[in-house]
Amino acid sequence: MEFEESLASCQLCPRACGVDRAAGERGACGAQGELVVARAALHMWEEPPISGSRGSGTVFFSNCPLRCVYCQNQVIADGRAGVPVTVDEVADMCLDLQQQGALNVNFVTPTHYSPHIRAAVAHARARGLALPVVWNTSGYETVRAVWDNVGTVDVYLTDFKYCSSSLARRYSAAPDYPEVAMAALEEMVRCVGAPEGDEVDGQPRLTRGVVVRHLMLPGALEDSKRVVRTIWERFGNDVLLSLMNQYTPMLADAAQAGDAWAQRQLQRCPELGGRVSDGEYEELLDYADSLGIEDYFWQFCDDYIELVKNRAYGTADATGNVPSETAVKSARTALGLGLDAFARLLAPFLPYAAEEVWSWMHAGEGSVHRAAWPTPDVYEAAAAKVSPELLAHAGEALAALRGIKSKAKVSMKTPILSVTLGVADDVRESIQSALGDIAEAGRVVGKISFAGALAAAKDALDKAKSETEATAEVIVEESELGEPPAKKPKKK
Repeated sequence: MEFEESLASCQLCPRACGVDRAAGERGACGAQGELVVARAALHMWEEPPISGSRGSGTVFFSNCPLRCVYCQNQVIADGRAGVPVTVDEVADMCLDLQQQGALNVNFVTPTHYSPHIRAAVAHARARGLALPVVWNTSGYETVRAVWDNVGTVDVYLTDFKYCSSSLARRYSAAPDYPEVAMAALEEMVRCVGAPEGDEVDGQPRLTRGVVVRHLMLPGALEDSKRVVRTIWERFGNDVLLSLMNQYTPMLADAAQAGDAWAQRQLQRCPELGGRVSDGEYEELLDYADSLGIEDYFWQFCDDYIELVKNRAYGTADATGNVPSETAVKSARTALGLGLDAFARLLAPFLPYAAEEVWSWMHAGEGSVHRAAWPTPDVYEAAAAKVSPELLAHAGEALAALRGIKSKAKVSMKTPILSVTLGVADDVRESIQSALGDIAEAGRVVGKISFAGALAAAKDALDKAKSETEATAEVIVEESELGEPPAKKPKKK
């Protein structure tokens, strides 16, 4: 078969290590000949046209050709998580995700298994797979690999990590990354073309095209600017750009826990022990705006909207409780402040849309184009010194609750009768302060309990990591689901 021949002297990634994976040798990626999957489930947190409200049907593959030192999914990348599967079993996973309502099938870190995956997609399509296929990659691909995917891949969700070869060497041991990733990206655009899409549940879904992601790293603002400028000048609107600021210092956490390798790497790269500041991220967004880029994604309030929509509408929650007037005003005020700021910020670039939104909130008060530029003091005062990490922790808890239903393969509308969460002490306080919103968004109709102490939470987190939830700060220890809602009969 194709994959047996490809693995005999492996050249699937730019490392071109040439080992005989078919005979059991490990490649530079850490993989042998067998196909290994770490996780297959709906994923709610990709870019909006990838995940939508239904979720992206992700299949995470173990090992990785790039092995970035700061990897956010280290336990998967280094092969500690995952089980061997067959090509037919991957095809089954694809069809199962389709049945769950996934917007697409999303192969995460697939490069070193690409022949297997192409065979799996062919098998799945022969059995009724009709979803777009997303190739979720680090960007470290060969041109030949991209060409080989023609007819299989519809959408590329690709990283462009560095313009600097020195950063690529320092963090990924791949000084050729900028040149290799650019050549691969050019081929991706040639093969799948400009972005195309349709609508599902009234929301856009990307069915063809390329999304280029860039994760901003601590202290690397200037390189991030180079990435943005390079992508824009080369491709313009032929690709969608996603600028991410969710870098998490996993290396520092591992070093603190006593991991000797992490301690050595952190000593070599101490800058990776910190986070990206809000100011640096905002400067990057401003830079993107200054170039005239309109089609890009940035982190705003997906979690927040989901968490507070019940309060914002003032409707009864899953247990029949109607939010208080104060709670409703709080949600609406925060949303109003956010929309007000965005209308002002976007007015120079989206003049007509910004004016329309402004008129909804400021009827009779003049044009947004005459309004003052927003300043942080108003928003800081409204936040009342609440930590910005509150939203991140609440979003993590919501993701954990949704994960219960994904693993059980039931509708997201299924009620949760009871759940026990394992969390660290500092995270628990944030979650408790937003418990009502979390329960409503996750459709928890019973009690949410917590592990008793930090030690218990740590044990639970360690267990989660062994099950591939590498970056989880909130995990589910115990849960009980209610009955899924009855499906509405199809109209004839």
